[in-house]
Amino acid sequence: MAALGLALLGLAACQPAPTGTARPHGLTPQNSTPAGTTETSSATSPQRSKLIGMANPASVHCVDAGGKLEIRTGSSGGQYGVCHMPDGNSCEEWSFFRTGQCKAETLQNR
Repeated sequence: MAALGLALLGLAACQPAPTGTARPHGLTPQNSTPAGTTETSSATSPQRSKLIGMANPASVHCVDAGGKLEIRTGSSGGQYGVCHMPDGNSCEEWSFFRTGQCKAETLQNR
């Protein structure tokens, strides 16, 4: 049985290398950029960026309500959105999205 295993290993080692180039799923010779990405030309190296499928619903809600969105960095290092309304009120975007009311208290402890 061991001799059979060695014979098979020997045969496998004698096989020629595959003629085609292995490509990741979704790539073709004409299009070497995966679907869902874009590639920018660069002399040193290509850069790819993924396409975003959906906008942040809280940000969209702010803008649709006539507000302007500002992204801030909190004391803990996390980012959050502040919605500035035309009437002068400002509020945290997700609180405004959930309640429908833009209240300055939602910006406390940030």
